[in-house]
Amino acid sequence: MPSTLPSTAVAIIELLNQRLGIVPATMAGRPTHLPLTNECGVILSTVIAVVETIPDALLRVDAEQRTNFAAALEDLRHAVWLMRSQDATSRRAHGTPKFEPMHWLDRTHHAPQNRYATEVLHDVLLQCPDEIVLASTADLPFITDIRFRESLRLDLSAVNAALTNGEYKAATVLGGALIEALLHWELSEKTVPERQSFIANAVTAKTLSRAPNPDPNWWDLHTFIEVAAAGSVISAETATIARLAKDFRNLIHPGRAERLNQRCDRGTALTVAAAIERIVTDLA
Repeated sequence: MPSTLPSTAVAIIELLNQRLGIVPATMAGRPTHLPLTNECGVILSTVIAVVETIPDALLRVDAEQRTNFAAALEDLRHAVWLMRSQDATSRRAHGTPKFEPMHWLDRTHHAPQNRYATEVLHDVLLQCPDEIVLASTADLPFITDIRFRESLRLDLSAVNAALTNGEYKAATVLGGALIEALLHWELSEKTVPERQSFIANAVTAKTLSRAPNPDPNWWDLHTFIEVAAAGSVISAETATIARLAKDFRNLIHPGRAERLNQRCDRGTALTVAAAIERIVTDLA
């Protein structure tokens, strides 16, 4: 089942709250309760379905907010159950059941907000990130710039998550960009004479047809791979896998993919992931 990002869930809940007529407490016309009609039940069920597809790893909130999240979700489930379990006879005799704010949830606050469960979920999800670095992600200690290192770790985590979720094109394309970023960093840390020596080796070996611009910022992935290989920054085996990853990354161009009759799939994603692992090992 496709996953939902917290920010997307927030936008959906805001839209559905409008459909329910739930306006902020500071605005006039806020309902004290809502009749649990079939329409209301469908909307609440939709909120539940959306929230349940948010990866648990993205619910990065403290214990109180996590408790509020769980309580609000159960409140919605109870409301939907209440609506579905009442037959027509009971409804005529006792009236339509009500969907009410969670008065008890904010009881300990100095200014109780009397939020509906959908509002509680909205407020909790506002605090959740759309991306995190999974604990299993490599540390990349050779990247000395802390902010850049964490940015690359976030990308690496996203590649692994995409691979796990079957999002093979995303894993292939993002993984190719990550390979380029890793090699760019490592080669930029070399001195100009060192890079020139690596380039000369690549030209001599004919893995590069000519010397590229001296500034690595102008290089493409092919150049990074061949210069890194010629300078023994990465092993010959790693370079072979990286070349395959480079070719697969090019499949994002429809014309090339059509000409080669290929597409991004689990195999391409795994190849790119393997290239990343080999490069990280070589650079560590």
